[in-house]
This record gives sequence, structure tokens and C-alpha cells, in this order.
Amino acid sequence: MADLYQAVTTNIIAIFLIAISAVIAVWTGYFARFLYSKPSLSHDKRIYFPYIIYTSFISLWILSNAYFQSSLLIERSNIVAVNIALAANIFSGLAFIFAYLFSCRITSIKENFSLTYTQKFLLYTSIIITLLTNIIPKINITSIDIKAIGVFSINFGALSFIFFGMLIIILLLTIINLLILHKNNTCINRVKAKYMITGIIAFISSTFLIHFIAAVIFHNFSAAWLPPALSVIEVFLIGYALFNSRFYSLKYIIFITSSSFINIIFYIVPVILLELYHIKETPFFLVLWTLITGFFWNRTLRLVRLISNKIIYHKKGNPVENITKIISEFKISTDLGISRLNAVICSNNGLILQVSNKNQLLRDYFKTGRNILLKQDLDVLLNDNISADNHLHLVSEQLHKMDVTLVVPILDENKKITHFYITSKEMSNELFSCEEIMGLQRLFERANRFINTEEKVRKSQVLAGSIAHEIRNPLSKIKYHFEKIDSDFLSAHKKSINSLATIEIEKIHQELSEGKKALQLGTQFIDVILDELRGSSISTSFFQHYSAASLTSQALNDFSLYSEEHKKRIHLETTNDFYFYGSDTLFSFVLFNLLKNAAYYFDSFPESHITIQFENNKIHVRDTGPGITEEQLENLFDEFYSFGKISGNGLGLAYCQKVMESFSGSISCHSILGEFTEFTLTFPAINIQSNGELTNPRIKQHLSGQSCLILSTPRLSKKLTENFNGLNMDIECSNDPYLSFTRLKDHPFNFIVIDHRLYITHYDQINMLREGKYGHLAQITPIFIFNSTSINLNNDRVSVSKHAQGYIDTLNGALAFECSLEAIINDAKFAPLGNLNDKTVLVVDDMHANRLLVKAYLSKEGVNVIQAASGYEAIEQVKKNNIDLIFMDIHMPGMNGIDTAKQIKKIDNTKPIIALSGEYGEQIASDIHEIMDDYIVKPIDKSSLVSLTSKWLIINKVMD
Repeated sequence: MADLYQAVTTNIIAIFLIAISAVIAVWTGYFARFLYSKPSLSHDKRIYFPYIIYTSFISLWILSNAYFQSSLLIERSNIVAVNIALAANIFSGLAFIFAYLFSCRITSIKENFSLTYTQKFLLYTSIIITLLTNIIPKINITSIDIKAIGVFSINFGALSFIFFGMLIIILLLTIINLLILHKNNTCINRVKAKYMITGIIAFISSTFLIHFIAAVIFHNFSAAWLPPALSVIEVFLIGYALFNSRFYSLKYIIFITSSSFINIIFYIVPVILLELYHIKETPFFLVLWTLITGFFWNRTLRLVRLISNKIIYHKKGNPVENITKIISEFKISTDLGISRLNAVICSNNGLILQVSNKNQLLRDYFKTGRNILLKQDLDVLLNDNISADNHLHLVSEQLHKMDVTLVVPILDENKKITHFYITSKEMSNELFSCEEIMGLQRLFERANRFINTEEKVRKSQVLAGSIAHEIRNPLSKIKYHFEKIDSDFLSAHKKSINSLATIEIEKIHQELSEGKKALQLGTQFIDVILDELRGSSISTSFFQHYSAASLTSQALNDFSLYSEEHKKRIHLETTNDFYFYGSDTLFSFVLFNLLKNAAYYFDSFPESHITIQFENNKIHVRDTGPGITEEQLENLFDEFYSFGKISGNGLGLAYCQKVMESFSGSISCHSILGEFTEFTLTFPAINIQSNGELTNPRIKQHLSGQSCLILSTPRLSKKLTENFNGLNMDIECSNDPYLSFTRLKDHPFNFIVIDHRLYITHYDQINMLREGKYGHLAQITPIFIFNSTSINLNNDRVSVSKHAQGYIDTLNGALAFECSLEAIINDAKFAPLGNLNDKTVLVVDDMHANRLLVKAYLSKEGVNVIQAASGYEAIEQVKKNNIDLIFMDIHMPGMNGIDTAKQIKKIDNTKPIIALSGEYGEQIASDIHEIMDDYIVKPIDKSSLVSLTSKWLIINKVMD
């Protein structure tokens, strides 16, 4: 045993070289077997045969060099050593010659890869020189001086320079050929050449330094075994380049091999040190160290790779890690993930394709179990296989048409392909590296669930949009019939002298009003469902300034309760009013939700009531119902959290919180079980200066040059006149409505502003004015009320909305004053009554009921309504008629609303087009903002429709 150990340690380098020689021999045999087992590669065997001969001679060269590192060197005579050295020269020379032949074949442009006459001459000449200089005695090597195993010196002959010079020329010509291949227009050949050149340069460098500089010049042959050992790098790099169409980058190879080698050294060094110092506890330590190695191997490897990563890749990191880290972007959005991925892999056109009949070829390609499609793989396969399946040629053509070089299939949980990631490099001369492909496969193995889930959500969004559109159409039809009943039947019967009949009709009218409110609430709830399904943030593009007290009063009037008794249990205190920036519809939804939750317990808690108060930009909604436990309060605003109600879905309060956050505010709840529950809506304070900069120019532009009659006491008239300062208005003040109205025939005004107290006391004169007793100009003059004292206009004994067009807030500061004026401008209330007379509006909708509803509302305002049931018909109507305004449905068969609007804008870009939309998603909003001028959500209500019509037919004309 000791002798065997001694023999192994003595011949360790020789054994190492023999092992390398055996590995290369096995590789050569495997490559030759693979080559000849593929009939389709028969036309390329003239290329690869020189490589097989080259690797065979390299194996023999390494084996002959092993002799000089073995005990045979000192056991045999010098003559044997000389003959072995000459044989080694022949093997190395022939190896280099066949490497040159291989490079000539692979770069040949002739048929059957034939050589030029010059190449043939160099090839045959170099073979003759190699054989003659090493067969004829004393020409190349004269003798060898042997001192010990691996310690020797070679005495070269006088003509040895011929052999070595020939080798240098052959090596240089080989490199030149590979450089020519590197300039080839085929990207795959350039990459292959890069690997081959790297291998040859590594081999030549070691051979030049050790066999020429060290051996020939300094006569030092101690490291003569290294070039043969390192030749394995050249053999395998060339083989790797020939055998593959996918490649790891050299940087990644260095990263993996260096980190693995360092980790191995870390665990081997302690064992070597123990052996060198002959420590007695070696066996015990080896067992312990083996356990430590097994436990910490992966941990230290990760640490070493982390360090190597920073050294080799610097801050960028290696491609596999960079690609797999993009999973965090895919969790947010597929589009965000793809955008980031394209940046990392240097692709400018990567995208996700859903599986469909259009990409059936790709689906069929992956049915055979393939897990990736690379154009470079396909090109090599088709080039090597003349009789390749026609399907592969079709796939290759499709990739070429799509300008795609990589396709990664994306699977669902059932391993079924649902999507493809298709991409190509920004630079056409680059290939996807193996590490990039590995990273992509790992990424999509994890990201597939996010992609498929998002796709399901998108389908749900489309379905929800379609459902909303289809639901709103019948709602519009119901609304239209409600309006017809109200106007054609109930309004006529109200004038009946039969008081009993009038009472009965009034009850029907009240029920009809409740039905209208229910429709409005249903429409709002559809909006909430759509927003939640989209998962989108609430758009603030249509936010305005509103009075909290005014909107709350309006919401209470619109809120449907089971009985009048229930309505009496809701108390509103409108003092401390304030303005906020938001949406009236969303605010109403929040208030409706809070009222609905509190009123739910009215029957089970008959003494409970609801109080709504305002304080410092806050609204307090307090009910004295059952109260809420502390545990319930913690989850109160979580989605799908509900308690106490059978019909609750847990979305209401969660959406309320979302709404308040969109207002830049908040919602909170405080409750004591068995006593009360109080919700607090907190709104941000509005900066009066920034608000003034936004609204004042618009108000001034609209009111500049207008004449105004102020009816109030001298003191209040003076104060209001000061508020109008800077607006360049013609203002007249009076405290006698009767006298002022009689003068309106000869001295008309653009609008009248009246103190609410005078409005109440002189209501008869105002009624006469509206009946035309003071002339037509006075009859159509808009009237606005301003509140000189704090009042609740909704509870006043006079229905102020009957003859007044709006309210001007003079009690709550400059901001409230400006906001009230801005609201009046937005609603086109400054325009004379009947201002829409003789205007022509085109309503385009494939649903007849929707068109009838718009016509019913606008016809009462004197508008001439033209109908079109399709986009094509709308375009014809625009060409034939002088249209002032167009209402356009978005979803229509044939040409949709967006495309129709585009065509109309080409005909006449000045015509305003308003979208009639059953849903208002982000994409729809984007299209509307880009093509159309405004939008209104179906089912429409009269006030919104008339206000929007006035806005575009009157306000914008004034602004222009």
C-alpha cells in the first residue's frame, strides 16, 4: 500500500496528464460517433473530420508529454526519451496542421469546402517539414539531459528553427482564418469564432511562454507539461463552439468557474495543511470537516458568488439574477415587468402574446416538449438537416416576418401554454446568451401566475364593461318611460280640478320619484363595481370645488328611505359649511353608504337617529344605533369585511376610504358599543390664493362686461358689489324688486342677484316676472339668490329652485364666493332662459331608447334633436345638416364611437363631440380625452345633460 502511495505521489503529474489525454480521447470518440450517426450532417463531415484528427493528435501529444513526468523517464535510456520527444513534436505539429485545415474548411467559400492551391501547398509543405525534421536524426533534437522526474533539458539541433517556425506560421494562419469567420455576416458564426479564437490564444500563449521563452531561450523545461495540460481548454472551447448554437458569455463562464474554484480551494486548503504538518488528529478532523463542508457549502458558495459578482459585473450584476429579480415588477403589472425586462436584456420590441389561431405554428412547435424557441437553434437545425420537417421551415419564416429571435412559452397551473414572450435583441449582431435564456425561463416559471391572473382580470374588466353597457341601456329605457309618464300623464293630471284625483296622482308621482332615485343609485353602484374590478385609482381630472353643506342637502333629498318617519330621524346642521375639491357623485356615494348602514338599524333600534354636522373641514355622521366593537373597528375599512347585515358585501366602506383618499382626505370611525357610531370625513383645507389663480381668470373672462341687478339692502348690496370688484361689470343696486322689475322692459340686465329674504317676501313679483308680466327680456333673465344669513334653502317654505337658477355664497369667504360663481358657469346658468332654442344636436346611439331619452330631455329646452343609429349614419347626418353638438355612444356595432368621432373631426374639427358611455375605464378615458371633447355616463339625467349641452353651446362660445 505504501509502495502504491509512493508511486502515485511520484507520478502525480503524469497521471494527471494521462487523465486529460483520456478525457480528450473520449470526447473525440463521442464527437465522431455523433457526427457519423447523423446522416443529415454528411455534407459537413469534410469540415468536422479535421477537428477529429486534431483532437486525436492533441490526446497523443499530451500522452507523450506524460512520459517526461513519470518514473519511466529515469528508468529508460536517453534514446527512448529522445524518440518520445520527437514523437511529441510530430503529434503537436500534426495537431496544429489539422487545426489549420479545420479553419480553412470552416471559412471556405468553395463547393464542398475545398481548399485553395495556396492552402494546399502550405498544408502539404508543413506535413513534410514536420515528418522530416523529426524522423531524420539530429535535425530537430540531438540529445536530452535527464536529472530527475520532470527535470530535464533538451538540446535542439541546428535546423530545429525550421520546425518551430513552421508551427508559428501555421498557428498565425489559423488565427487569421478564425478572424475571417468572426467577421462573417452570420451572427452564430461570429460567436463560434470568438470561442475558438479564445481557446487557441489560451493555448498559444502558454506554449509560447513555456516551450519557447522558458525552454528554448532559458533552457528551463520544468513547466513543459503545462501547455499540454492547458490544451484541453482549447479542445473543449472549439468543441463547445462546434457542438452548440447557444452559448454562455465568457464573462459568465469566468464568474461560475472562478467562484466554484475558490469555494473548492476554501475547503481543500485546510486538509492539505494537515497533511503537510502531519497532525495526528487528521482522521477525526476529516470527518468533522466533511460535515462542515456539507452544511456550509451552499452558504459559502453564495457568498463567494456575491463577491465574484461585484468584481466581475460591478454594480450591474449577472444576467440570471438581474432577470429573475424582475418578478417584483410583474407582481405590480405585466406591462411594467415587460418594460423592465426589455431594458435588462437590451430588447426594444419584447412583448407578451396571447395564444391564438394566429400563432398556431408556435403552439405546434412547443407540442413536442420543447421549452424554448431560438431562431439561432432553428437556423442551425435547418442548415444541418436538409430533409428537415416543412413545419420547421414555416416556423422559421414566421419568426423572420415577426422580426423575432426568441420565443418563451408561458404556462398556466395546468402546464398549458397560455402566452408567448417574443423578443429580439436591439443589436442584430447579438445573440441571447445561455444565462439570459436561463434567467428568462426561471422568471416566467414564477411570473406566469401573475401574467395569467392579470389576463383573467382584463377579461373580467372587458366583461364588466360589456355588462355595464348592457345594463345601462335598459336602465335608460326605464328612465325614458318614467320621464314620459311624468311629463305626458302626471303633469297633465296635476292641473285637474279634482282634488282627490290630484292627491292620488301626487302619490304616484312620489313613487315615480323614488324609482328615479333608485335608478340613479343603481347607476352609481355600477360605477363602483367597475372601479373595483379595474383596480384603478379614481381619476381626479373631473374634480371641482363643491359646498359640503349643499351637496349633503342634495344627497339627503335624493336618498331613498323606507318611510317619511325614517327621513325625519335624520338631522342636518348646515352651519360651518366649507368647500372641498372632489366629485359630487363620489361624495354622494360615501354619504349614501354611511346613511344606508346607519338606517339599516332604524327598525331594530326605534329610538336611534342620525345627525350630520360640519366642523373645521370635517363632516361628522353620527348615529345612535347598536355601535361597533373594537375588534370590528380594526377591520372596518378592509375589502370584503362585513358584519351585522345579511346582504353586505364588504366593499362599501373600503370604497369610501378610496374615495376620501382621492379627495386627499380621510375617513375614520369612533364608536361605543350600545351608544353610538360616528364617522368623520376629513377634507384638506383649500388654499384660497392657489384657487384664485385657477378660477379668477375664467370668472373674469365670463362675467367681464356683463350687467347685473343686485336686490338687497344698501349695506349688503355694497358688500356684494365689493365682491364683484375687478370683474369689470356694470352693477346696479336696489332694495325694491317691484320697481326694478317694471324697469326691466327698458333697461334689461344679463342676470339678477337677490337677497334670499327679498326672494321670499317678493315671491309673487318673481312669479309674475317668470310668467312674462314684465316683458320677455325680464322673463328669460336668470336669477340667483345670495344668502345674507345662514339658512337651509332646502327646508325653506318656498321652492327656490322653481324660478332661481342657482346660489351665490357670500357668507363663507372669498373661496366660497368664487366656487359658487364657478359652479354657475360650469352649469351654464348665466345664460338667458331658453338659450338652447333652435340649437341642433345629433345623438348617435344604436339603442333606440337612449336616443329617445336624450331627445325627450333636450326637446323641452327647445333643442332640435337629430338621431343616428350607427356611426355611418352619423357621418351622413353631419354632412347633410348644420350640427351644433354631437352626443356619441362609444360601443356600437360596425364603426364604434371613437372611430366615428375621428372621421367627423376630419370633416369638421370645430364640432364638439360628447361621449355617451356605459362605462368609463382608463382606456375609454384616454380615447375620449384624445378624440372627443367631454363625456356623460349612461343612464343620463336631465340636469347633467342640459348642463353639459349648455356648457358646450353657450359657455365655450362666450369663452371663444
